[in-house]
Amino acid sequence: MRGDVYLRVGDSTRQLRPFEAQELQYDKGQSVFDARPVPEATMDDLDPSLLERYMRRVRARAAAIEVLEARGLALRSGEQQVPTVAGIAVLGRNPQRFFPEAFVRVVEYRDAERTFGSSANVLHDWRFEGPLTHQIDGARRYLKRRLPSVIRLGPAARFSPQSLLPDQVWTEALVNAVVHRSYTMSGDHVRVEVFPDRLEVESPGRLPGLVRVENIRSTRFARNPRIARAIADLGYGRELGEGVDRMFEEMKRAGLPDPVFQQLPASVRVTLRFD
Repeated sequence: MRGDVYLRVGDSTRQLRPFEAQELQYDKGQSVFDARPVPEATMDDLDPSLLERYMRRVRARAAAIEVLEARGLALRSGEQQVPTVAGIAVLGRNPQRFFPEAFVRVVEYRDAERTFGSSANVLHDWRFEGPLTHQIDGARRYLKRRLPSVIRLGPAARFSPQSLLPDQVWTEALVNAVVHRSYTMSGDHVRVEVFPDRLEVESPGRLPGLVRVENIRSTRFARNPRIARAIADLGYGRELGEGVDRMFEEMKRAGLPDPVFQQLPASVRVTLRFD
């Protein structure tokens, strides 16, 4: 039938449900979700302090609404301005009101493997909400305390405790998961799991565009380009997309195994080993 979408899986072809077909469009870049207006949201749902910080960071000279519209964080709907998905995610007072699963969960395990039920080996389970910068900052502070550390010579030519995993590497993995996850997939969130021998960061959604596991160091594609730009404007990573290649270089410099990226059925996972 006209409008039906089919996906080749191995030797078979299956028809996609409407939601799956829409998600495929986002993955391929044929449609961009973060540019859409958020139903029922108003400009009052943006956090004034975050908005002021953003305006300072971009050195804005125009009115706030003009800057937000130009950068895809708001748009006009009739006679009114309304925030987009990107605007609410980055600058919203409470993005979880509109996107309940838009949070970061950090789980720490006692052993190298997950166990459940009566033998569950979870040591800590934390949830970080709010706008994306708050999620990143909260998870980063927690991980900095909990990841194993070693004494290294720092940039100030002084020896000090530093994470066994290079800070730039795990921070890049965290920021990428938050920025490039699929925000259309309900029922899932960014998961950061800490084991005695490794860190795993998993985000909802498949690798977008032409990005594949085998070319992830050299191929650039942003599922959420407006979110990516706003987060870069606020000083969290760079929009240029060279961060993944830098992860490999930093792990090599620290004498640690390469990051391992996996494409799972509905998510992407990166594993950083420090054993």
